[in-house]
Amino acid sequence: MQRLIAFLKILCQRGFFHSQELSTFAGTEEYHFHHVLLRDVAYQALLKSDRQAYHGQAAAWLIGATQSCGRTGEFASIIAENYESADERILAAEWYTQAGIRARNQGAPLQARHFFDRALTLLPNDLTPLSNPDDLERSWQVLTGRDEVLGILGETEARLADDMALVTLAQTIGHDQYLAEAYYRQGYYFGMSGHYPQELVAYTQGLAAS
Repeated sequence: MQRLIAFLKILCQRGFFHSQELSTFAGTEEYHFHHVLLRDVAYQALLKSDRQAYHGQAAAWLIGATQSCGRTGEFASIIAENYESADERILAAEWYTQAGIRARNQGAPLQARHFFDRALTLLPNDLTPLSNPDDLERSWQVLTGRDEVLGILGETEARLADDMALVTLAQTIGHDQYLAEAYYRQGYYFGMSGHYPQELVAYTQGLAAS
């Protein structure tokens, strides 16, 4: 570690990096490339396998650093991006989901939808009753999160499509409580959008499942 710090200081003296007066995390020393082009050249010079490994290490380091100061949610999207760049698709999806929930709770539905969309693209899309139960649960969490956000944004058609997807997913999971919730969500939004006959059908199916 001492050799690394000494090497960084030499690079700072030569104008490659500069040290930040205030670091993002207490007890750490933060360095930035002097110019973004220099950063990009250095990044592209790495082998793809090395880049992926470093992104994975960066994500793991960020988790530890943010947990110690209670700021994990704040950096959830950055952790997700690093895991995605590391080709750790499931971990990236989990962190994008956390970022989406945080954005939704903070009143940023457009940002939340982006994070939920990213999570869904990283999860398996050929789910069956024999799929990994964890994959089914992850997909349920992402879809319910995006479903709520689409309602906030007033995107009726997209919300109804997600309601249908949730019914299908609940049937795939084979969990009556999930199926009842999916029909309730469907019925609620049918009612909000003036589709009253469909609302009645959805609530009736929800009651039957519960």
